[in-house]
Amino acid sequence: MIERLVFWGLCAILLFLPLPFGGTEEWAVFVFEAGTLILFAAYLLGNKRKLGATARETLLLDREKADVQGDGNNRFPLFPKIMLAVFLGFSVFQLIPLPDYFLKLFSPRWFEMTSGSTSAGITELADKALRPFSFSPVLSTLELAKVICYGLFAWLVFKCVRKKEQIEVFIWVMMAGAIFQAFYGLAEYFSGANSIFGFKNSWYVGSATGTFINRNHFSAFLEMVFALSVGYLLAKADFFSLKKGVPLKQKILWFGQERLQKVIIFGLITILIGIGIFFSRSRGGILSFFGTSFLMIISLSIAGIGKKERISRDKRLIRLVRR
Repeated sequence: MIERLVFWGLCAILLFLPLPFGGTEEWAVFVFEAGTLILFAAYLLGNKRKLGATARETLLLDREKADVQGDGNNRFPLFPKIMLAVFLGFSVFQLIPLPDYFLKLFSPRWFEMTSGSTSAGITELADKALRPFSFSPVLSTLELAKVICYGLFAWLVFKCVRKKEQIEVFIWVMMAGAIFQAFYGLAEYFSGANSIFGFKNSWYVGSATGTFINRNHFSAFLEMVFALSVGYLLAKADFFSLKKGVPLKQKILWFGQERLQKVIIFGLITILIGIGIFFSRSRGGILSFFGTSFLMIISLSIAGIGKKERISRDKRLIRLVRR
C-alpha cells in the first residue's frame, strides 16, 4: 500500500513540477524537496518490517515484488556509486571550516582571492580563523540539498517502479507532461500571446517555451521525452521481434497492417514533441533532435543483422564519420 502511494506521488511530482515556470522558482524547488523527503520517509516507514528480516528473506521479498528478469537488473553498478560518493564527499568537504594553513595549502589562488575580498570589505566572515572552501556556503548547502533530493527521487524510482505496468504508467506520465508542454507552447507561439498562465514572458519572444521561461530548458525537456516516445513506439509496434537479417525496407513495412493504429497514435505523439522542439528555436535542442534521430536510424538499420555484418557496417560508419 505504501509503495503504491509513493509510486503515485512520484508520478504527481514528475507531471506537475514543470508547470510553475519550469519548476525553477524557489517555492517550486522547495515543494519538490519536501515532497521527495516525505515520500522517502513514507517508504522507509512502510518497509521497516524488513529491517528485522535476514538478508536472504529481504532478497526474496524484493524478487517477488519485482517483475524484472535477471539478478543484475536489481543491482546498481559499482562505478556510479563510487562517482556519487566522491561527488558528495567533495561537496561536504567544501563546507567544512578549515584553518587558513590548510586552505592555502590546498588552493593558494582561492586563499589569495578570499583574503583580498575580505580585507577590502567585500565579504565578511563570522570567524576569520576558520573558513570553508565555498565562496557562498549558504548557496552551496542549498545546491547540495537539491542534489541529494534528486538522488533520493531517483532511488525511489529505482525501488518503486519495478513492474511492467508501473513502468508503462511512468512512461505515460512523462509523455503526458511532454505532450502538454508541446501543445501549450505551440498554442502560445502561434497565437502570439507568449504568456505562461497569464504571465507575459518577455524573454525569448518568437519561440515556443511552454510553461518554461527559458526556451532551452523547454527544448531539453522535450528532447529527453522524445527519445523515450520513439522507443515506446517501437516497442508497442513489436519492432524488436523482427527476425535477424531483415532489411530496413521491410522493417519500415513492419509498421503496416494490424500495427498501423498503434503506430499512428504514438507516431503523432512523437511528431508533436518534435515540432515543439523545432519551434523552440533552440539551436542546441534542434541539433540534439537531429543527432538523436540520426543515431536512432543507424541503430535500427543495424539491429537484427549478423555479427560479421554488424562489424563490417560499423567500420564503414566509422570511416564515414571520419570523412
